[in-house]
Amino acid sequence: MPDYTSIPGVRTEVQDFGTRITPPILGPKVTVIGFTDNPNVPLEDPYILTRFEDVYAFDKADGTPSELTKKLEELMAGQGRNLEVFVLSDGSGNRYSGDTVTPSQRFAMMARAYELLLHHDVDIILPVGGPIDMTGLLSTQNFGWQLANFCYQSTKEYNSAIGVIGVQPPSAAVAGTGIPSLALQSQWVNALKAFDTTALLGTNFVIYDGVTDGDLDGIPDNYAFLATVDETIPVGSPPWNASNVRKDAKGHPIDIGGYIRVVAGWVRVRNEAAKRINPVEGYYNVNGDALLAGLISTLPPEIAFTNRVLAGGEMLRNLSASQANDLSRYRFVSFWSKPTGFVVVSGVTGAHNVDDYHRSDFVRDTTVRITQDAINVVRIAAGPFIGLPNNGVNRSALENAIDSALGKMQERGALEGFRYSVISTPTMRVLGQIVVDLTIVCAFEIQTITIRIGLSAA
Repeated sequence: MPDYTSIPGVRTEVQDFGTRITPPILGPKVTVIGFTDNPNVPLEDPYILTRFEDVYAFDKADGTPSELTKKLEELMAGQGRNLEVFVLSDGSGNRYSGDTVTPSQRFAMMARAYELLLHHDVDIILPVGGPIDMTGLLSTQNFGWQLANFCYQSTKEYNSAIGVIGVQPPSAAVAGTGIPSLALQSQWVNALKAFDTTALLGTNFVIYDGVTDGDLDGIPDNYAFLATVDETIPVGSPPWNASNVRKDAKGHPIDIGGYIRVVAGWVRVRNEAAKRINPVEGYYNVNGDALLAGLISTLPPEIAFTNRVLAGGEMLRNLSASQANDLSRYRFVSFWSKPTGFVVVSGVTGAHNVDDYHRSDFVRDTTVRITQDAINVVRIAAGPFIGLPNNGVNRSALENAIDSALGKMQERGALEGFRYSVISTPTMRVLGQIVVDLTIVCAFEIQTITIRIGLSAA
């Protein structure tokens, strides 16, 4: 029909699309690094998954599930949605299935991957096939230290990151579809507490021992998860005093253990990969590192994964209370079944924790993630000021931007408080430098609630 534009009157125009719902913001991204010999996926270049069907692209060339296929399905079952894949290689363009590479070859290719990913946006990184107690490596090599060092370097240089890594199973049978006996599970927990699983399937990884202090000097005797100037594992008695250990501004060794979560939880998973691998049983056993990484990716930094229900798996054999307590004390993330469901025992990190008075500030997951979130928001707030004149107006504007960013963290409950100062002396201004001296008060997680009850005659 024609528009009667020359006739005065009241006309109607109904506007559409005003009630569209904004898609939810994706949580932290999980980057999975591992092997597949499939020629149809990018090699050594991060690939974002956009749908579940993308998982099958990472099958082996023969069409069977690769280590990446399985890990991605475990992540998705564990609620991970924002997923990225990095296929390992040695720089030659060759592709590997993962079944034939040696631990030392995997270590070298992971080192290459970490170099390539250093200035890429990485939030949570999950290496496949490299547990912290892996055999077949040199004494100067450890997958856990390698991961922690990458996360430290990434956080320091470009983008805050944490890593999740597992441990070897108690036995070859458990690595397949078996269930550990009570005796085997006890032996496994005791081996982890000794940081030596050599008698089982693993190896001595005493460098992760951040709790033993035989001479009572407050310094862990064996702990070597420390940043170094040459990016090699420090040695000595204790490694804490090694000459290549990096120190912070207060002169303390930089503990990189807080950047990783070491999972000691072998679980049973049922997914599409399991149906293809074991069509009769329909399940397989796996370390729960992917389930934990998926869970972390769904949580705001201030919400701990302590006591959170873990989706996507079931316990092979439930831990006793003493076993769960011991694993947490020795800084392993474990799971157990409670009346409320299958849950994570405690949100511990790998940072050293000799006792309540001799430990890192970053022994809890939320403390690390809140601190990293504060770093990120200040980094984002300060970014636009790079290249501007270093004058009073811009320094004041920088203070306002930082105050606003941190204030939003406080509003949502991540921070109890914060204080900062923007420093730029005349010499620093000539050099184009500004220092933001920031102190935050984290909203520390609730770990224990004690009920005190008494009786009264009236």
